This record gives sequence, structure tokens and C-alpha cells, in this order.
Amino acid sequence: MAASKDTAHAETPPADVVPDVDEPLDESSDDAPQKPARSATVLLLLSCLALNLFGYWVVSQTGFPLYLDMIGTAVVAIFIGPWSGAAVGLLTNILGLGITGESSAAFGLVNVAGALVWGYGVRSIKAGNIIPKFALLNVAVAFTCSLVASILLLFVFGGSTGHGSETTMNLLFEKTHSLGLAVFNTNIMYSLVDKILTGVIAISLIGTLKNRHHSSVYQGIEAEVHTFLAHRGGGCAAVLGPLPQKTLRKLL
Repeated sequence: MAASKDTAHAETPPADVVPDVDEPLDESSDDAPQKPARSATVLLLLSCLALNLFGYWVVSQTGFPLYLDMIGTAVVAIFIGPWSGAAVGLLTNILGLGITGESSAAFGLVNVAGALVWGYGVRSIKAGNIIPKFALLNVAVAFTCSLVASILLLFVFGGSTGHGSETTMNLLFEKTHSLGLAVFNTNIMYSLVDKILTGVIAISLIGTLKNRHHSSVYQGIEAEVHTFLAHRGGGCAAVLGPLPQKTLRKLL
């Protein structure tokens, strides 16, 4: 009997055993960081490429003086990263050869430059006054793209590719008698409108994505718009408080 009691005692685990705390975090738990699925990323890249090409086609068919071929580039550069945006931009202009001919490929450099400024720029924006900083970033993109485009226009295409903005360029050339000034001034005039509009559309599209809060710039803009609405709304602040997502997605 004594032996059986000793055996039973030996088989009983100690009462103070501590569970293993080094077990890996369950990726499916709410506490685990959620990353966009690879398939969702690929779908976003392809959708943004298609959006660029659609804008490119619309401009080529209508003679519209803006460009509209970098909305997808901006979305990818801001949301995923500058080099992913550059890849989408470059591919846009390569595929654009089938829309406007050989001039398209060279302007891939413009798309790449815009992607790098947007992508690195948003990641350097510090907290506070995000909206004016983002607006200035779009202006910086416009100047960068205009500089690259003007160099290409002057030294590769002799100042003309048949774009809708060239009516303005010809008028400026008649007044200034300087092709360089006419090309750059025309380009920056339309590029400022185009890139600010592109930035607004891009951040609005990011707001429709499931993982939109992975973008710190979108988070900052969302918070600032909500704060503005709350202050301006006065007595409506209590109503706006519980519904920021729905309200902001309509406004952005």
C-alpha cells in the first residue's frame, strides 16, 4: 500500500507549475497586427494601374488639358510605398504606348518622380496640421513633375507632343518668345491643378479601403476633419462624435 501511495504522489504535478509564456501569438486573434493579404495588395496594384490608364485614355480622346494619369500612382505610393507607386507609374506609361504612341514611354519618368515624392513625402509628414502639409506635398509633386516633363518636352520632343495644354503654351510663346518659359509655365499651371486634384482623389480612395488606417496621413486627415466638424458643429458635436467614420467617408 505504501508503495502505491508513493507512486500516486510522484505522478501528481506540482501545484505551482507556470504556463509557457513564450507561445506564439495567434495571428487570428484580435490582438495580432492585421496585414493586408497579398491577393488584396495585387488587386489594389492592378486596379490603380487600370485607373491610371483610364485617365490617360480619357485625356487622349478628349484633349482635356490636365493629365489624370497619376491617381493610381498616388494611391499606391501613399498607401503601399514609393517604389511600388513608381512601378505602377512606369508600367502605366509603357502600356500607354498603345494609346498615344512612342511619346508615352519617356514620360514614365514623370510618373516615377511623382510617386517617389508622394511616397517619401507622406512618410516624412509629422503629426499636426496634416491637411496643409499634405496640400503642400501635392504642390511639391506638381513642381517636380513639371520640371521633369519640361526637360523631356524641350530636349526630346521639341516642346510639343500634341497635349491639350499646348494651346496655352503657344499663346505664352507668342508673348515671351522663349520656348523654355512657355513650356515650363504652361506645365506648372496645369500640373498644380492636376496634382492637387489627384491628391484629393487619392486620399478619398484610400478612405474606402478596408485597411485605410495603415496610412498615417489618412488617419491624420480624418482626425482633423472630425475635429473641425465638431468645433464648427457646436451643439452637433455630440452627434458627430459617435459617427466619424460614416461622416468622413462622405466628405473625403
